[in-house]
Amino acid sequence: MSVSAVQLPSEVLDHPQASFAPWEIDPYGVVSLFDMLDFAAEEFWKLSADLEMFKNFPDIAVDDPIRFSKLKDDIIDAYRWCQRMGMKLSSNKVKQLADMLVVGPTPPQLASVLEDLHERMQEELEGIWFRTIPQEKHEYANPIWLVDTKIYAKYPAAFAEFGHAGMCFGIGENAASVFHLMRIVDFGLRIVAQSLGVPYEAHAWQRIGEGLEKRMREKYQTKTDEWKQKEPFYAQILTDIQAIGRGHRNPHLHEIESKYDDRETRYMLTVVEGFIRHLADNLPQ
Repeated sequence: MSVSAVQLPSEVLDHPQASFAPWEIDPYGVVSLFDMLDFAAEEFWKLSADLEMFKNFPDIAVDDPIRFSKLKDDIIDAYRWCQRMGMKLSSNKVKQLADMLVVGPTPPQLASVLEDLHERMQEELEGIWFRTIPQEKHEYANPIWLVDTKIYAKYPAAFAEFGHAGMCFGIGENAASVFHLMRIVDFGLRIVAQSLGVPYEAHAWQRIGEGLEKRMREKYQTKTDEWKQKEPFYAQILTDIQAIGRGHRNPHLHEIESKYDDRETRYMLTVVEGFIRHLADNLPQ
C-alpha cells in the first residue's frame, strides 16, 4: 500500500487553540466543570477510544487504507490536544508515531508505539491536578465582587491581595486567607495613620484604634472644627478596627496553632473589605 506523510506542523501547529487551555485564559486560573467538559471531555474521550482500538487491532490500520486515513486524522487530533494540555512528552511520542506512519509500520510496531503513547498520556494527565471550589465560595475565588468598587482603581495592591485572600478561602486554606487579609489591614492602617499624621507600628496596629477612641472621648468643646468634621469618618474606622480585632483572635499568624474556620474567615473577608471600601470612598488619592 502507498503511505502518505502526516504533516503535523502545517495542520496542527497553527491551530488557533493549539496552545491555550481554559485555566490559562482566565486571569485567575479558575474554570468551571462545564468549561473543562466543553474543552476536552467529549472529543478527548472519542480520540482515546479510537487510539485504544488501533492499539488492540493494529492490523486494521495497517491493512485498510480507510482506517489508516482515520488513524492519521486521530494522530493530528492527538497532537493538538497534547499541545493544548501542555503534555510535551506525549506530543513528542505523537511525533514519533507520525514519523512511523510515513515509513509504514508493521502491526506489532504500531501496537507498541500506541501502547507507549497511552502510558505517557496517562502519566501526564495524572500530573495535571484540579481542585474544586464550593459553589458558595465562587465569588471569592475571582474578586469580581470588588471590580465595581473604588478599591479596584484606587488601591490596586490591596485589590490583588484580596484576590489571593479570596482564592485561599475558596480552596479551604483559611489561615492563608487571613494572612493575606492582615496584609491588607496593614496597608489600610498605614493610610489611616498618614491621614492622622501619627507614626504607625505594624506589630502594634491596634494602637491606632486606641488612639482614635481616646480622641473621641475628649470633651466636644475641646475638639477642633477640623476634627469635628472628620470625626464621623474616623468613628467608622474605629468600628472597622474593632470588628477586625474581634475576628483576628491571635495576632501571631506565624504560629502553627492559629486556625480559622469558614465562618470566621468569611467574617474577616467581609469586615476587611468594608474597612478598605470606607478608605477608598472617603480619602483622597
